[in-house]
Amino acid sequence: MSFGGAEHNPFCAARFAPGALGWVGDDLGALAGRALEPGARHQIIGPHGSGKSTLLIELERHATRAGWRVKRVRGSRGLGPEAKVDLWLVDEYQELSVWDRWRLRRWPSALVVTAHRDVGLPTLCERAVTAELAAAVVQRLGAGRGFSAPSPAELGVLLGRHSGNLREVLFELYDQVERQCRGAPALR
Repeated sequence: MSFGGAEHNPFCAARFAPGALGWVGDDLGALAGRALEPGARHQIIGPHGSGKSTLLIELERHATRAGWRVKRVRGSRGLGPEAKVDLWLVDEYQELSVWDRWRLRRWPSALVVTAHRDVGLPTLCERAVTAELAAAVVQRLGAGRGFSAPSPAELGVLLGRHSGNLREVLFELYDQVERQCRGAPALR
């Protein structure tokens, strides 16, 4: 197997950055239909690397195509000044200041936030990383690239090693492919 460097490795971080791979999970159209109602409030809950940010990006695409004014922010950066927005998408809601959370809950705009645990809004989607989901993501990343994907059992072991964080599993798979390209044995 010869990929010729990071840009050819199927597990290069740019290939699975939020929004790059596309949504793998529940029916996106149904989720967008629920989220894109005027004044709707929802949360997306799940661990690190479970696809929460990707879902926000997909919802942003749907809303923009539907003519909505959308603002997507990271909680750690704050909301900034109030704007005429139909839909607020907040990644890392738990990182927002108490003041920004108070402001968001009083604005009439629709709101979808991501969090690691319940923040008191109706749940749009609750994510968990399973070996099956990991296998679907790995298959998408490695499809047509001459890559022999790990079995669901091997992915289960990797998920256990990384506390269910799929992003960390993909980083480890990147390292394995790089070692294989150099002729070193893969670690499992």
